[in-house]
Amino acid sequence: MTINGCITARIACELVGAEGIVREWYRDSVGVGTWGVGVTDASGHLVDRYKDKPATIERVLEVYIWLLRTKYGPEVLAAFKGRALTEAQFAAALSIHYNTGAIAATT
Repeated sequence: MTINGCITARIACELVGAEGIVREWYRDSVGVGTWGVGVTDASGHLVDRYKDKPATIERVLEVYIWLLRTKYGPEVLAAFKGRALTEAQFAAALSIHYNTGAIAATT
């Protein structure tokens, strides 16, 4: 079964399970401002707005799914252009890219 870049509930839940959810801005282990499901400014979604202003779980998930669908998923598909990915393969590549932002630099 190929997934063709569809962000399934299983894929979204797998990444959330690895990342966790924090509704308010915090500094990650290397001091980077982070929010939601590991979202930083590098994603294109500015997270300082959540400093001392917790968001709802609905907002966290809305931004998370939006980023998977519009940024990270398409970049993963571009890196694997011409190859059919299973749901598990797409989820694994998406997880790597979501955490590193470097799917285009991997071999």
